[in-house]
Amino acid sequence: MANEKARLRKRLHEDTGRAPGEDDTLVEALATWQAPHPDADERATLLQWVHEALPSTYFAGSSRREWLVAFMRAQLRVVQHEIWWASMLVMALGIVVSLVTIHMTAPGSELPFVLVAPLVAACGLALIYDTGDDSAAEIERATPTAPALILLARMIFVFGFDLMLSLCASVIFASVVPDISLAPLVFSWLAPMTFLSALALLWSVITEEPVIGAMVGFGLWVALIAARYWNTRLAARFQITLPDLLSAQTRPLLLIMALPIFIAAFWFSNRKLDFNKSMFHG
Repeated sequence: MANEKARLRKRLHEDTGRAPGEDDTLVEALATWQAPHPDADERATLLQWVHEALPSTYFAGSSRREWLVAFMRAQLRVVQHEIWWASMLVMALGIVVSLVTIHMTAPGSELPFVLVAPLVAACGLALIYDTGDDSAAEIERATPTAPALILLARMIFVFGFDLMLSLCASVIFASVVPDISLAPLVFSWLAPMTFLSALALLWSVITEEPVIGAMVGFGLWVALIAARYWNTRLAARFQITLPDLLSAQTRPLLLIMALPIFIAAFWFSNRKLDFNKSMFHG
């Protein structure tokens, strides 16, 4: 209840510009207010009015292609613009650092760009699921569109955007540096990017906190890099051998593991709303 009141105070302050303490009476009323439950006749009357007021192309007369185009365009507008700019900025920084240090990179070591690309995609996907600050969340919950479909549409945009940036960067490296081949370079970041993005998205959905999803992806990625480059030192200190999950041999495993993680994220996104309702009304 305290979190709900804090959210209401924040919304009222944003909408009215009044100080948070000036609306305590209204906040108390809104926090305890229960929306009426319309009966079947009222719903039928409302739907009939909507059908008469809007063009028929919005309903049965529209094709699946028209609906899909309208749906994808709507989700593209919802995705935060900061994600695009942050992805381009960090990716450009990784490309510049890689080009500057490419002749100083030890044989067998990954380019800085290869280490940056998966992290950019993971953070971007973690941020597409935000039930607290999503301006379209209330409208989406009132529509019959499944939350998993909404999440999939946003994932296609963000992951596809980061994938395109990474492919363009790989083409640049393969064109500028004679010793770099395009296909091995793409495979070096594609599997970690897919796996890390799936894991960050799953944690974002489960916790309903995109920051936690991004932190999980960041922490795991740092641990994998440490296991790869500091394996010998750690093994000597703790007398263990850490698995190198970033090696070429384990990349197919990362791709295979990413699929069920993505499926779990979509499943949880559908079940999350029902779970929250049961907690509030139980």
